[in-house]
Amino acid sequence: MDKARQLIAEHLGVPCSRVQDHVTFRELGADSLDLSLLTLTFEEAFDLLISDEQAETCSTVGDALQLLDHQLRLRNQEQDRSNKSELANVRG
Repeated sequence: MDKARQLIAEHLGVPCSRVQDHVTFRELGADSLDLSLLTLTFEEAFDLLISDEQAETCSTVGDALQLLDHQLRLRNQEQDRSNKSELANVRG
């Protein structure tokens, strides 16, 4: 999740050392527009879709990292299932 921390730091113009799990986005100076743009940045960087409802649950850096980790795991599981299905069809 170093990439996510780096994206947060770059987007909010803060040192990476301040982007710790327990720190809130408000403490980093983020407003609602920053949070919306940061969500879009995450979606683009990690090829994910994050709903507004999911994004709104993230008040700390740790919350956001957990959400990203969860979304990435779901995406990877879906890709694995799709790959197995394609392989079964080829063999079938």
